[in-house]
Amino acid sequence: MSFVDMLTQPVTLRRRSGETVSAQGESIPTYETLETLMYLEPRALRSRAGEDDENRNTGIGDWLGVGLDSVPFHNWDQVVAEGVVFDITAPVRPFTIPGEGVHHVELDLQQVQVGENA
Repeated sequence: MSFVDMLTQPVTLRRRSGETVSAQGESIPTYETLETLMYLEPRALRSRAGEDDENRNTGIGDWLGVGLDSVPFHNWDQVVAEGVVFDITAPVRPFTIPGEGVHHVELDLQQVQVGENA
């Protein structure tokens, strides 16, 4: 099985590109989008690692996302999967293979919205 075969979740990477104003005067964000594949996993057992998650100033996402290094992920983007919106909450972490370069990237994701308007 290749690495790409493990990226089983179709997602939309979206980057805020501006905003429009509705007839009621509400600001509605507009996005540039890119379709790609990722692997997504909840971080359910993070507390067993012994880290003090409750008393830290740095946010850690509740989900782990793994993606291709060729996709331009940035920590101000959002990932949308099956109607669930995740914020990328930390700098993207590239993982390298010595002598070969970057193999993939890992992302800390925080779920921010679920539903039709995602």
